[in-house]
Amino acid sequence: LPPEVRQALLAKCKPRRLEPDKVVVKEGNQASGVYIVLLGLLDVSSSEASAEEDSAVLLHRFSDGDFFGGISHILKQLSPGTVRTRSFVQLLYISPPAFDELTQEHPIILDVMREEADRRVRSYHSIISGEAQYEVGTFVYLLEKKKDKGEAEAVPVMKMTGMADNSAVDLS
Repeated sequence: LPPEVRQALLAKCKPRRLEPDKVVVKEGNQASGVYIVLLGLLDVSSSEASAEEDSAVLLHRFSDGDFFGGISHILKQLSPGTVRTRSFVQLLYISPPAFDELTQEHPIILDVMREEADRRVRSYHSIISGEAQYEVGTFVYLLEKKKDKGEAEAVPVMKMTGMADNSAVDLS
């Protein structure tokens, strides 16, 4: 986003701090606003995508700089998974009315969020259907479903970024 849009965005934000294992958005509900992750990790998991009762499939992991809640608000859709803090988390929160005002003034925000929504939906579908790769921090993981239990397990494949020479290291 251009600097002036980022400034306008920050002006509408309120800080929030959460402890580990706190639910921010519950699966099947709409987010109460838009959240930007300043620091920490949050997992998005779906119990509906799991073949096992009382278990969930990891759909996505949010980290520093990621956002969530806006897509649900824009598209008037319910969350495909529960967003839960994995660590201590610092978030910026934007209320729905403030977000609506912001997107009217700066429609580029909607374009960025729609692109991200398309990417996430494709990613979620590939995870739910069986096998998918997704990036978390500096690692790329291969998500494999265990045939006997229908559970998904993230297996590190290689380090992709964060290395001085950008070389890949096989971790399998």
